[in-house]
Amino acid sequence: MQRFGMLRWLMLLAFSAACISNTVQIITFAPIATDVQRFYHVSSDLADSLTSCNMIVYVLFVFPAAFFLEKFGLSVGVIAATLLTCVGSWMRISGGASDGFQSLLTGQIIQSIANVVFMNAPAALSAAYFPQHERNLATSIASMSNAVGSGIGLGVSPMLISPTNSSSSSLPLLPDFQRLVSMQALAATALCSFTLATFCITSAFSVERTPEEMNEMVVVKRGEEGLYHLFTEMKDCISSFNFLVLFVVFSLGFGVFNAISTLIGDLMHPAGYTDDQAGLLGTFILIGGVCGSAAIGSYLDRSKRLRETMQRMLTVSVFTIILLCYVFLSPSHGDIFLSAVGFMAGFFFVPLFPHCLEVGA
Repeated sequence: MQRFGMLRWLMLLAFSAACISNTVQIITFAPIATDVQRFYHVSSDLADSLTSCNMIVYVLFVFPAAFFLEKFGLSVGVIAATLLTCVGSWMRISGGASDGFQSLLTGQIIQSIANVVFMNAPAALSAAYFPQHERNLATSIASMSNAVGSGIGLGVSPMLISPTNSSSSSLPLLPDFQRLVSMQALAATALCSFTLATFCITSAFSVERTPEEMNEMVVVKRGEEGLYHLFTEMKDCISSFNFLVLFVVFSLGFGVFNAISTLIGDLMHPAGYTDDQAGLLGTFILIGGVCGSAAIGSYLDRSKRLRETMQRMLTVSVFTIILLCYVFLSPSHGDIFLSAVGFMAGFFFVPLFPHCLEVGA
């Protein structure tokens, strides 16, 4: 394992950089959905589709993405997803004009396809490059790059749409939307270039773990059995009661999280909240999630008490979801209250995802 040295952390950093860039762009229109409706002259459903398309794409491409990673390997999968992120970023620039909604939606769909690969990769990345005692932490960090990207997207996009323009339909939003998609494309290109360079170099030197370094794990040669191996694994999973319980818990939690992050503006505006407050709540949910994932992941690496910890987190998570429902249904609260509720919800709820992935792997 020592021959990996700092390389494993560099690979994790490079993966996280591309994943953050991807998620920022997917979630960026969630807190400014009303501005999207006014600028592009579209319905609320079409405005929400810029973000909700990610969930539809995930359902359609989750198994093809798993097969792609199984056949071609982790590095090729990450490189392909990173290239798709760059292509989608620049496709969105043509959507910065008021008649460019179709180009913007196309770019979002391309980004969403890349996101499916990023969502499937964290457990494989930690297993491929990290020793057993660091895998929970590595999986948490890789998975939470999605959360970090969502937090940045929810917090930054309302800032780039000026309050003056948002409050008056007589003022054009063209400079704001052009600036938003252009800045994201430039940032994505820089981050993805770093990721591509890192994974291409490591792939060129055939950096692989030996069976001994995999802690006597069974290593299956990539692509050796193709679809047959993938379907065999799926059959084994479906026949396992424990996996089905994990699948239900993960699906419900993942669905609630995506619904909140995707529709956060629509959920909060009827109660009198502003775009900035919607972005603030979303940001603190993700900040809490990052802090919780780091703390709980480190604890699990030391204690190995995964089952008991997840049961307690699930119990507290139910309470935090009730708190979020109270926020959405009650009149406008102050920023401090929103920040506290968001942080608490994120701290206990969001870390469930990476640990479900680690258990499933």
